[in-house]
Amino acid sequence: MSLVIVHDLGLLFDSIKRFPSPERLNIKCLVVGTGNQIQGISPAEIEDGMVFSVTADSDDMALREGVLYVLENGDFKSINSGTHTHMDSNDGGSFAQTHVKGMHNVWHRNYSNPYMFSQLATFVNGSAIMQSGGFLQLTANAGLANNLVNCYDQGLLYTFSQNLSFYGRLKLTDVVTNFMSRIGFNGDDVQTVTPTFNPQVIIEGCDSCRGDKVTIVTADTVGRDKESTPLPDLVTDVANYYLELIPSETKVLYKRNNTTFVTKDNFIPTSGVPSRSRLIHAGIQTKNTVAKKMDIYGFIASGTIGESNWNIFP
Repeated sequence: MSLVIVHDLGLLFDSIKRFPSPERLNIKCLVVGTGNQIQGISPAEIEDGMVFSVTADSDDMALREGVLYVLENGDFKSINSGTHTHMDSNDGGSFAQTHVKGMHNVWHRNYSNPYMFSQLATFVNGSAIMQSGGFLQLTANAGLANNLVNCYDQGLLYTFSQNLSFYGRLKLTDVVTNFMSRIGFNGDDVQTVTPTFNPQVIIEGCDSCRGDKVTIVTADTVGRDKESTPLPDLVTDVANYYLELIPSETKVLYKRNNTTFVTKDNFIPTSGVPSRSRLIHAGIQTKNTVAKKMDIYGFIASGTIGESNWNIFP
C-alpha cells in the first residue's frame, strides 16, 4: 500500500466565518487567526492534534503572534516558540538533556576573564599581566626594536569548514606608529615578516599596512588578504569586536560596537584545521624603542570540533 498524504486548506477567520465548520475540524486542519479568536473557539469544536497559527497576540499573551501551537490534552503547546527556556520536554527538552546530546561536537573558549589566556605565551622583552582595572595587558617593552609578546590558546582542534565566531573587547595598541598587533583564529606570530597562507581569520593593527585603522585578515591556503575597516575604526580605541566565519557562503562578517559592519569575501577559509599550538593567537610587537601595549578585556570564541573520527560520539 502506498502512502497518501492529504492536505486540507487552512481557513482564515473573518467577520463572516469566525472559525472552520465542524465537519472540517480534524487533525489535518490548520486554523489561522488571532490569539483571542482561537481562544474563543468552543472546546467541543476542536480536538487534540489540530494546529493553530497565531496572527496576533492574545490579550493574556498565552498565544503569541508568529507561533504555531498544537492542541494536546486540551492545552495549546508551542511548536516553534521563539524563546526556549528548556525547562522540560514540552520546551525543547531540559537544558541538561540538550547539553548532554548537543555539546559533544561544540568547540568553545570562554576568556571572559582573560587571565588564563596569558599562561601560554612567548616573550622577547615583553609581558602579559593582568591589570588592576581587570583586563589583560600585553606589553612589548621599551628599549629595543622588535620587543614582543605572543599569547596562545591550545588543545582540541576546531574546523574551518563550519561556522566560527569571536566576540571580544579589545584595544589593539596604545601607539599608532611602528607597531604590529594581531588577534583571532590561527594567526601568525607578530614577528612573522612573511605571514603564512594557513587558514586564518583575524583582526590586525599594522602602521605600515593601514596606519591607525583596524584591518580584517583572512587566508585560505591559496592566498592571504587584508581588508580595511571604515575610517572611525581606530586601533587605539577600546571597542567591542565581532567576527563570524560562514564557510557555506564563503564570507566573514565583522562588526564593531554594533555600528560598523563589513562583509569580507576574498580568500575565505572553508576547510582545514588550525595549528594545535595556536588555536587562538594574540600579540603585539614594537618596531622601535618605544613600548607598545595591547589590552584584552575578555573574549569568547565558538565553533565545531575538528578532530578526526570525532563522530564516534553519539
